[in-house]
Amino acid sequence: MKKSFMSAARMKRPFLLAVILFVVFGITYSVEAKALSGKELLDKINSSEKYDKDYALGYITGVYCVYMETSVPDEQNMKRIIKVVKKYFKKNRERLNQPAVKLLKEAFDKAFLAKK
Repeated sequence: MKKSFMSAARMKRPFLLAVILFVVFGITYSVEAKALSGKELLDKINSSEKYDKDYALGYITGVYCVYMETSVPDEQNMKRIIKVVKKYFKKNRERLNQPAVKLLKEAFDKAFLAKK
C-alpha cells in the first residue's frame, strides 16, 4: 500500500511543479504585457466613456485595497482617493510614463501613510 502511494506522490511532483511554473510565469507575463502607465490611467480617469472611468476606478480601488491592506472604501472616501491620485499625477506629469501601480503607491504613501 505504501509503495503505490509513494510512487503516485512521485509522479505528481513533476506535474505539480509544471503547474506552479505555468501559473507563475503566466501571471508574470500577463502582468507585464498589460502594465498600465500613469498616462493611460489618467486618460481613463478623465475619459468621457463610462467604461474607461469604471476601469480606472476599479484599478485604483484594487491597488488601494491591496497596498493599504484595507477593505473597499465607501463612496466619500473613494472620491477623496481619486482627488489624491489626480493631484499626484498632475504634479508629476513628467513621470506618467512609469507604471501606474508604482505612481499610485507613491501617491498613497504621500497622502495617507505620511499622516500616520
